[in-house]
Amino acid sequence: MQLTARTHRFFGIPRDEVLNRGTVSGEVQITRLPGPVQLTLLLPRPLLESRGLWELAREQYGL
Repeated sequence: MQLTARTHRFFGIPRDEVLNRGTVSGEVQITRLPGPVQLTLLLPRPLLESRGLWELAREQYGL
């Protein structure tokens, strides 16, 4: 659960919210090799803007 702890600290949202968002509107991918994990979450625009990630998301998804 280190990934959820890092996400919780980076975005400043409760750990339970990270887990809930990953379960309800996202996914967790774990590879066969030890270590790599990818967490996909839907996050509100203001949260992405507060961390300087909105422009990256906008360009990536053509928003």
